[in-house]
Amino acid sequence: MSVLKKPIITRLICELNKQKSLRSLNVINSKYSTDIHTRNNVDFFVQNHPCLEKPSVNKKKAFYILEEDVADSIAEVVKKNIVRNNVIIEANPGPGILTQSLLKIVTDNLIAVESNPEFLPYLQELQDNERDKKLSIINYDMFDMYKNRNDEKLDQENEIVDLLPKISWTEDVSASIIGILHPRLESWFMPYIAQEFCQGSGLFMAGRLQWFLFVSPRFYRMLISKKSKKLDTLFELLFDIKICHQVPISNIYPKYSKMKITKMAESVNENVTYLIKFTPKPESSDILHPHEVNKFILFLKQLLLKSSERLIPRMEELVPGCGMYLIKDGFSMMQSLKTITPKQCLQIFKLLPSIPEYYNSGWRDFLVNEGLVVDHDDNTADVTDKNTDKNIPQNMSSDRPG
Repeated sequence: MSVLKKPIITRLICELNKQKSLRSLNVINSKYSTDIHTRNNVDFFVQNHPCLEKPSVNKKKAFYILEEDVADSIAEVVKKNIVRNNVIIEANPGPGILTQSLLKIVTDNLIAVESNPEFLPYLQELQDNERDKKLSIINYDMFDMYKNRNDEKLDQENEIVDLLPKISWTEDVSASIIGILHPRLESWFMPYIAQEFCQGSGLFMAGRLQWFLFVSPRFYRMLISKKSKKLDTLFELLFDIKICHQVPISNIYPKYSKMKITKMAESVNENVTYLIKFTPKPESSDILHPHEVNKFILFLKQLLLKSSERLIPRMEELVPGCGMYLIKDGFSMMQSLKTITPKQCLQIFKLLPSIPEYYNSGWRDFLVNEGLVVDHDDNTADVTDKNTDKNIPQNMSSDRPG
Protein backbone atom coordinates (compact mmCIF):
# COMPACT_ATOMS: atom_id res chain seq x y z
CA MET A 1 0.00 0.00 0.00
CA SER A 2 1.44 3.36 -0.97
CA VAL A 3 1.64 6.41 1.26
CA LEU A 4 -1.89 7.76 1.73
CA LYS A 5 -2.81 11.03 -0.01
CA LYS A 6 -3.20 14.48 1.51
CA PRO A 7 -4.81 17.68 0.18
CA ILE A 8 -3.12 18.91 -3.02
CA ILE A 9 -0.78 21.65 -1.70
CA THR A 10 0.34 19.66 1.33
CA ARG A 11 0.77 16.56 -0.81
CA LEU A 12 3.00 18.43 -3.30
CA ILE A 13 5.21 19.73 -0.48
CA CYS A 14 5.36 16.23 0.97
CA GLU A 15 6.33 14.75 -2.41
CA LEU A 16 9.10 17.33 -2.88
CA ASN A 17 10.47 16.48 0.56
CA LYS A 18 10.29 12.76 -0.21
CA GLN A 19 12.13 13.23 -3.53
CA LYS A 20 14.83 15.18 -1.71
CA SER A 21 15.07 12.41 0.89
CA LEU A 22 15.23 9.75 -1.83
CA ARG A 23 18.07 11.56 -3.62
CA SER A 24 19.92 11.79 -0.31
CA LEU A 25 19.27 8.12 0.36
CA ASN A 26 20.63 7.15 -3.08
CA VAL A 27 23.88 8.93 -2.24
CA ILE A 28 23.99 7.12 1.08
CA ASN A 29 23.35 3.78 -0.59
CA SER A 30 26.38 4.26 -2.84
CA LYS A 31 28.51 3.98 0.29
CA TYR A 32 26.48 1.40 2.18
CA SER A 33 24.57 -1.73 1.28
CA THR A 34 20.94 -1.22 0.27
CA ASP A 35 20.05 -3.98 2.69
CA ILE A 36 18.35 -2.13 5.54
CA HIS A 37 19.72 -4.62 8.08
CA THR A 38 23.25 -3.56 7.13
CA ARG A 39 22.29 0.03 7.83
CA ASN A 40 20.94 -0.77 11.30
CA ASN A 41 23.58 1.11 13.22
CA VAL A 42 23.31 4.33 15.16
CA ASP A 43 26.32 6.04 13.55
CA PHE A 44 24.84 5.68 10.08
CA PHE A 45 21.57 7.36 11.01
CA VAL A 46 23.07 10.09 13.19
CA GLN A 47 25.63 11.02 10.52
CA ASN A 48 23.05 11.26 7.76
CA HIS A 49 20.14 12.73 9.71
CA PRO A 50 21.05 15.80 11.81
CA CYS A 51 17.63 15.69 13.49
CA LEU A 52 18.86 12.62 15.40
CA GLU A 53 22.02 14.20 16.74
CA LYS A 54 21.15 17.18 18.92
CA PRO A 55 19.09 17.04 22.15
CA SER A 56 15.46 17.82 21.45
CA VAL A 57 13.91 20.76 23.30
CA ASN A 58 11.40 21.44 20.54
CA LYS A 59 8.21 19.55 21.39
CA LYS A 60 7.44 19.19 17.67
CA LYS A 61 10.48 16.93 17.27
CA ALA A 62 10.12 13.18 17.59
CA PHE A 63 12.17 10.56 19.43
CA TYR A 64 13.26 7.26 17.89
CA ILE A 65 14.67 3.81 18.62
CA LEU A 66 17.78 3.15 16.51
CA GLU A 67 19.22 -0.04 18.02
CA GLU A 68 17.94 -3.42 16.89
CA ASP A 69 18.38 -5.24 20.20
CA VAL A 70 16.48 -2.48 22.04
CA ALA A 71 13.73 -2.65 19.42
CA ASP A 72 13.44 -6.44 19.75
CA SER A 73 13.09 -6.19 23.52
CA ILE A 74 10.32 -3.58 23.17
CA ALA A 75 8.45 -5.71 20.62
CA GLU A 76 8.57 -8.71 22.97
CA VAL A 77 7.15 -6.63 25.80
CA VAL A 78 4.35 -5.36 23.56
CA LYS A 79 3.57 -8.90 22.44
CA LYS A 80 3.21 -10.07 26.05
CA ASN A 81 0.97 -7.14 26.99
CA ILE A 82 -1.65 -7.13 24.26
CA VAL A 83 -4.73 -9.32 24.24
CA ARG A 84 -4.89 -9.43 20.47
CA ASN A 85 -1.96 -8.47 18.25
CA ASN A 86 -3.82 -8.05 14.97
CA VAL A 87 -3.30 -4.29 14.44
CA ILE A 88 -0.55 -2.03 15.76
CA ILE A 89 -0.07 1.68 15.03
CA GLU A 90 3.50 2.92 15.42
CA ALA A 91 3.75 6.67 15.99
CA ASN A 92 6.94 8.15 14.50
CA PRO A 93 8.77 4.93 13.52
CA GLY A 94 11.65 6.93 12.01
CA PRO A 95 13.94 4.75 9.88
CA GLY A 96 11.97 1.65 10.86
CA ILE A 97 14.17 -0.18 13.37
CA LEU A 98 11.31 -0.80 15.81
CA THR A 99 9.01 -1.31 12.81
CA GLN A 100 11.03 -4.38 11.76
CA SER A 101 10.69 -5.86 15.23
CA LEU A 102 6.95 -5.16 15.39
CA LEU A 103 6.43 -6.81 12.00
CA LYS A 104 7.63 -10.05 13.60
CA ILE A 105 4.82 -10.03 16.17
CA VAL A 106 1.86 -8.43 14.37
CA THR A 107 -0.58 -10.91 12.82
CA ASP A 108 -2.60 -8.50 10.71
CA ASN A 109 -1.59 -4.91 9.97
CA LEU A 110 1.14 -2.55 11.15
CA ILE A 111 0.43 1.11 10.42
CA ALA A 112 3.57 3.27 10.46
CA VAL A 113 2.60 6.92 11.00
CA GLU A 114 5.73 9.05 10.45
CA SER A 115 5.84 12.85 10.75
CA ASN A 116 9.26 13.40 9.14
CA PRO A 117 9.33 12.92 5.32
CA GLU A 118 13.06 12.18 5.32
CA PHE A 119 12.41 8.80 6.99
CA LEU A 120 9.71 7.69 4.55
CA PRO A 121 12.17 6.07 2.08
CA TYR A 122 13.36 3.66 4.78
CA LEU A 123 9.77 2.70 5.56
CA GLN A 124 8.97 2.39 1.87
CA GLU A 125 11.91 0.02 1.47
CA LEU A 126 10.63 -2.07 4.37
CA GLN A 127 7.20 -2.13 2.78
CA ASP A 128 8.57 -3.20 -0.61
CA ASN A 129 10.58 -6.05 0.93
CA GLU A 130 7.82 -7.21 3.28
CA ARG A 131 6.33 -10.46 2.04
CA ASP A 132 2.99 -10.47 3.85
CA LYS A 133 2.15 -6.86 2.90
CA LYS A 134 1.16 -6.05 6.48
CA LEU A 135 2.80 -2.60 6.50
CA SER A 136 0.91 0.62 5.70
CA ILE A 137 2.59 4.05 5.73
CA ILE A 138 1.07 7.44 6.52
CA ASN A 139 2.91 10.77 6.65
CA TYR A 140 1.32 12.45 9.67
CA ASP A 141 2.22 13.65 13.17
CA MET A 142 0.06 11.73 15.65
CA PHE A 143 1.40 13.70 18.60
CA ASP A 144 0.22 16.96 17.05
CA MET A 145 -3.44 15.88 17.10
CA TYR A 146 -4.22 17.75 20.29
CA LYS A 147 -4.06 21.21 18.70
CA ASN A 148 -4.95 23.03 15.48
CA ARG A 149 -7.88 20.75 14.73
CA ASN A 150 -8.32 21.63 11.04
CA ASP A 151 -10.01 19.70 8.24
CA GLU A 152 -6.70 18.29 7.00
CA LYS A 153 -5.90 16.70 10.37
CA LEU A 154 -9.41 15.32 10.68
CA ASP A 155 -9.09 13.76 7.21
CA GLN A 156 -5.78 12.19 8.16
CA GLU A 157 -7.23 10.76 11.37
CA ASN A 158 -10.11 9.34 9.35
CA GLU A 159 -7.63 7.62 7.02
CA ILE A 160 -6.05 5.90 10.02
CA VAL A 161 -9.47 4.95 11.43
CA ASP A 162 -10.43 3.42 8.07
CA LEU A 163 -7.54 0.97 8.43
CA LEU A 164 -8.61 -0.18 11.89
CA PRO A 165 -11.03 -3.00 12.72
CA LYS A 166 -14.34 -1.84 14.18
CA ILE A 167 -14.83 -3.69 17.47
CA SER A 168 -17.56 -3.20 20.05
CA TRP A 169 -16.62 -0.70 22.75
CA THR A 170 -17.23 -3.21 25.52
CA GLU A 171 -15.84 -6.26 23.72
CA ASP A 172 -12.13 -5.63 23.29
CA VAL A 173 -9.53 -3.07 22.27
CA SER A 174 -9.55 -2.38 18.53
CA ALA A 175 -5.81 -1.67 18.11
CA SER A 176 -2.61 -0.85 19.97
CA ILE A 177 -0.60 2.35 19.51
CA ILE A 178 3.07 2.63 20.44
CA GLY A 179 5.29 5.70 20.47
CA ILE A 180 7.70 7.88 22.43
CA LEU A 181 5.98 10.96 23.82
CA HIS A 182 8.03 14.15 24.04
CA PRO A 183 8.33 15.20 27.72
CA ARG A 184 7.11 18.69 26.88
CA LEU A 185 3.95 17.29 25.31
CA GLU A 186 2.87 15.09 28.20
CA SER A 187 0.72 17.63 30.06
CA TRP A 188 -1.09 18.53 26.82
CA PHE A 189 -1.39 15.30 24.88
CA MET A 190 -2.52 13.06 27.73
CA PRO A 191 -5.66 15.11 28.62
CA TYR A 192 -6.42 15.15 24.89
CA ILE A 193 -6.42 11.34 24.85
CA ALA A 194 -8.80 11.28 27.81
CA GLN A 195 -11.19 13.75 26.20
CA GLU A 196 -11.20 12.02 22.82
CA PHE A 197 -11.73 8.67 24.52
CA CYS A 198 -14.73 9.85 26.53
CA GLN A 199 -16.24 11.49 23.46
CA GLY A 200 -15.52 8.52 21.19
CA SER A 201 -14.03 10.92 18.65
CA GLY A 202 -10.77 11.12 16.68
CA LEU A 203 -8.98 7.78 16.53
CA PHE A 204 -11.39 6.43 19.15
CA MET A 205 -14.09 6.31 16.49
CA ALA A 206 -12.67 2.83 15.81
CA GLY A 207 -13.30 1.77 19.41
CA ARG A 208 -11.10 1.49 22.48
CA LEU A 209 -7.44 2.03 21.57
CA GLN A 210 -4.69 0.72 23.83
CA TRP A 211 -1.68 3.03 24.14
CA PHE A 212 1.92 1.98 24.80
CA LEU A 213 3.68 5.26 25.48
CA PHE A 214 7.25 5.92 26.55
CA VAL A 215 7.07 8.74 29.08
CA SER A 216 9.60 10.75 31.04
CA PRO A 217 10.66 9.99 34.64
CA ARG A 218 8.77 13.10 35.70
CA PHE A 219 5.48 11.89 34.22
CA TYR A 220 6.03 8.41 35.63
CA ARG A 221 6.58 9.91 39.08
CA MET A 222 3.23 11.68 38.76
CA LEU A 223 1.46 8.43 37.83
CA ILE A 224 2.75 6.48 40.82
CA SER A 225 2.40 9.28 43.37
CA LYS A 226 -0.42 9.07 45.88
CA LYS A 227 -1.22 12.76 45.59
CA SER A 228 -4.31 13.49 43.53
CA LYS A 229 -3.51 15.86 40.70
CA LYS A 230 -5.75 16.59 37.74
CA LEU A 231 -3.92 14.37 35.25
CA ASP A 232 -3.34 11.23 37.28
CA THR A 233 -6.82 11.53 38.81
CA LEU A 234 -8.45 11.61 35.37
CA PHE A 235 -6.34 8.73 34.08
CA GLU A 236 -6.83 6.50 37.09
CA LEU A 237 -10.60 6.85 36.65
CA LEU A 238 -10.67 6.18 32.90
CA PHE A 239 -7.73 3.83 32.22
CA ASP A 240 -6.11 0.71 33.55
CA ILE A 241 -2.44 1.64 33.83
CA LYS A 242 0.49 -0.77 33.79
CA ILE A 243 4.25 -0.18 33.82
CA CYS A 244 5.58 -2.55 31.15
CA HIS A 245 9.22 -1.75 30.44
CA GLN A 246 12.14 0.61 30.90
CA VAL A 247 14.60 1.82 28.28
CA PRO A 248 17.72 3.84 29.18
CA ILE A 249 17.52 7.42 27.98
CA SER A 250 20.88 6.80 26.29
CA ASN A 251 19.05 4.47 23.86
CA ILE A 252 16.60 7.18 22.74
CA TYR A 253 17.48 9.47 19.80
CA PRO A 254 17.90 12.41 19.71
CA LYS A 255 19.00 12.65 23.32
CA TYR A 256 16.54 13.85 25.92
CA SER A 257 17.15 17.47 26.88
CA LYS A 258 17.88 17.92 30.56
CA MET A 259 14.75 18.81 32.49
CA LYS A 260 14.66 19.92 36.10
CA ILE A 261 13.12 17.21 38.24
CA THR A 262 12.69 18.01 41.90
CA LYS A 263 11.95 15.60 44.74
CA MET A 264 12.45 12.50 42.64
CA ALA A 265 10.98 9.46 44.40
CA GLU A 266 13.36 6.65 45.28
CA SER A 267 11.45 4.26 43.02
CA VAL A 268 11.91 6.54 39.98
CA ASN A 269 15.03 6.21 37.85
CA GLU A 270 15.75 9.53 36.13
CA ASN A 271 18.02 7.79 33.61
CA VAL A 272 15.31 5.74 31.89
CA THR A 273 12.10 6.23 29.97
CA TYR A 274 9.10 4.20 31.09
CA LEU A 275 6.86 2.26 28.74
CA ILE A 276 3.35 2.63 30.15
CA LYS A 277 0.29 0.75 28.88
CA PHE A 278 -2.94 2.75 29.05
CA THR A 279 -5.99 0.54 28.47
CA PRO A 280 -9.32 2.41 28.36
CA LYS A 281 -11.93 1.01 30.69
CA PRO A 282 -15.01 -0.28 28.83
CA GLU A 283 -17.36 1.26 31.42
CA SER A 284 -15.97 4.80 30.87
CA SER A 285 -19.35 6.22 29.84
CA ASP A 286 -20.70 5.22 33.26
CA ILE A 287 -17.76 6.89 34.98
CA LEU A 288 -17.79 10.22 33.17
CA HIS A 289 -20.18 11.35 30.47
CA PRO A 290 -18.49 12.91 27.40
CA HIS A 291 -20.00 16.35 28.04
CA GLU A 292 -18.58 16.30 31.60
CA VAL A 293 -14.92 15.80 30.68
CA ASN A 294 -13.87 19.44 30.26
CA LYS A 295 -15.93 20.45 33.28
CA PHE A 296 -14.33 17.74 35.42
CA ILE A 297 -10.81 18.76 34.35
CA LEU A 298 -11.56 22.36 35.36
CA PHE A 299 -13.05 21.13 38.63
CA LEU A 300 -9.87 19.19 39.43
CA LYS A 301 -7.76 22.20 38.55
CA GLN A 302 -9.69 24.37 41.02
CA LEU A 303 -10.14 21.79 43.77
CA LEU A 304 -6.49 20.71 43.81
CA LEU A 305 -5.03 24.19 43.38
CA LYS A 306 -3.35 24.01 46.80
CA SER A 307 -2.93 20.47 48.07
CA SER A 308 -1.98 21.74 51.54
CA GLU A 309 -5.55 22.99 52.14
CA ARG A 310 -8.37 21.06 53.75
CA LEU A 311 -11.11 19.69 51.48
CA ILE A 312 -14.28 21.26 52.90
CA PRO A 313 -12.92 24.80 53.38
CA ARG A 314 -11.68 24.68 49.79
CA MET A 315 -15.06 23.47 48.53
CA GLU A 316 -16.79 26.22 50.52
CA GLU A 317 -14.82 28.73 48.46
CA LEU A 318 -16.20 27.22 45.27
CA VAL A 319 -19.75 26.45 46.45
CA PRO A 320 -20.60 28.27 49.71
CA GLY A 321 -22.84 26.16 51.94
CA CYS A 322 -21.82 22.80 50.47
CA GLY A 323 -19.87 21.68 53.55
CA MET A 324 -22.76 20.07 55.43
CA TYR A 325 -23.72 18.06 52.34
CA LEU A 326 -20.15 16.80 52.00
CA ILE A 327 -20.15 15.78 55.67
CA LYS A 328 -23.42 13.90 55.15
CA ASP A 329 -21.77 12.17 52.19
CA GLY A 330 -18.96 10.86 54.38
CA PHE A 331 -16.29 13.56 54.19
CA SER A 332 -14.58 15.05 57.26
CA MET A 333 -13.87 18.67 58.19
CA MET A 334 -10.27 17.67 58.83
CA GLN A 335 -9.69 15.82 55.56
CA SER A 336 -6.78 17.26 53.58
CA LEU A 337 -6.67 17.55 49.81
CA LYS A 338 -3.47 15.52 50.00
CA THR A 339 -5.46 12.46 51.04
CA ILE A 340 -8.37 12.73 48.62
CA THR A 341 -8.64 9.87 46.12
CA PRO A 342 -9.66 10.04 42.43
CA LYS A 343 -12.97 8.30 43.24
CA GLN A 344 -13.68 10.88 45.94
CA CYS A 345 -12.97 13.70 43.48
CA LEU A 346 -15.53 12.20 41.11
CA GLN A 347 -17.97 11.64 43.99
CA ILE A 348 -17.87 15.34 44.93
CA PHE A 349 -18.10 16.45 41.31
CA LYS A 350 -21.27 14.42 40.75
CA LEU A 351 -22.75 15.46 44.10
CA LEU A 352 -22.59 19.21 43.41
CA PRO A 353 -25.62 19.54 41.07
CA SER A 354 -27.82 17.96 43.77
CA ILE A 355 -26.88 20.71 46.27
CA PRO A 356 -29.30 23.70 46.21
CA GLU A 357 -26.49 26.17 46.95
CA TYR A 358 -24.73 25.06 43.77
CA TYR A 359 -27.13 27.00 41.54
CA ASN A 360 -26.20 30.36 43.06
CA SER A 361 -22.49 29.64 43.40
CA GLY A 362 -19.60 31.36 41.71
CA TRP A 363 -18.42 27.96 40.52
CA ARG A 364 -21.61 27.37 38.52
CA ASP A 365 -21.49 30.93 37.14
CA PHE A 366 -17.96 30.20 36.01
CA LEU A 367 -19.11 27.05 34.19
CA VAL A 368 -21.91 28.98 32.49
CA ASN A 369 -19.44 31.62 31.31
CA GLU A 370 -17.27 28.85 29.92
CA GLY A 371 -20.24 27.31 28.09
CA LEU A 372 -19.85 24.05 30.01
CA VAL A 373 -23.28 23.88 31.67
CA VAL A 374 -26.16 22.51 29.63
CA ASP A 375 -29.81 21.94 30.50
CA HIS A 376 -29.59 18.25 31.35
CA ASP A 377 -26.55 18.89 33.58
CA ASP A 378 -28.43 20.92 36.14
CA ASN A 379 -32.10 20.19 35.42
CA THR A 380 -32.69 23.91 34.85
CA ALA A 381 -34.86 25.44 32.16
CA ASP A 382 -32.44 28.24 31.36
CA VAL A 383 -28.77 27.74 32.21
CA THR A 384 -27.94 31.32 31.24
CA ASP A 385 -30.28 32.68 33.94
CA LYS A 386 -27.63 33.39 36.53
CA ASN A 387 -26.72 36.11 38.98
CA THR A 388 -24.43 38.30 36.89
CA ASP A 389 -23.43 40.31 39.95
CA LYS A 390 -21.91 37.31 41.73
CA ASN A 391 -18.14 37.33 41.83
CA ILE A 392 -16.26 34.33 40.52
CA PRO A 393 -13.66 33.12 43.06
CA GLN A 394 -10.44 35.03 42.45
CA ASN A 395 -8.26 32.00 41.76
CA MET A 396 -10.53 30.56 39.06
CA SER A 397 -8.90 30.33 35.67
CA SER A 398 -10.30 29.22 32.33
CA ASP A 399 -7.00 27.72 31.23
CA ARG A 400 -7.53 24.23 29.88
CA PRO A 401 -4.88 21.56 29.53
CA GLY A 402 -5.79 20.65 26.02
